[in-house]
Amino acid sequence: MVGDYQVKQEVIDLAIKKLGLHVWLDAFASRTNKRLTKYCSLLLDQGAYKVIAFSLNWERLTPYLHSPVKLILKVLAKVERDKAEAIIVLPAWRAQMWSQLLQEMIVQQVDLGDSSVCLERSHQIVELQQQVPPGNMNAVYLIGSQKEKHFSNVRKKRLNQMMEP
Repeated sequence: MVGDYQVKQEVIDLAIKKLGLHVWLDAFASRTNKRLTKYCSLLLDQGAYKVIAFSLNWERLTPYLHSPVKLILKVLAKVERDKAEAIIVLPAWRAQMWSQLLQEMIVQQVDLGDSSVCLERSHQIVELQQQVPPGNMNAVYLIGSQKEKHFSNVRKKRLNQMMEP
């Protein structure tokens, strides 16, 4: 759930700098865990730029995306559909439903390190003795139109191969 944990401010600031994309909207945040000045909240919040980031077109927003794990596939599909440029933070897990889609949109990625070091848990998650997602976390610069470009190149190669004697 949004607010259970977030990337430490100094970790995400360095990752954004390394990735070289100016993001200005924290798409899955609350007033207490936002990492950027402007943020979208899942709940009604007068300080939020907008409630529910999925209701916006992300094409010109260049959002910072650190969603709950269960929403990663939906977030990646939104980046692709809106042909957005974004930075997403997610676990470095292999063989997930969203892995192939992620690979098709990657421009660059930064390893943030082990989740127990790069993430900070909320007071509530500490009290409930819950853990952050296991393993390493990545910050990834994505472009939704990369997938189109990837498939266009594959298609051209196949056509060229078919034309060869």
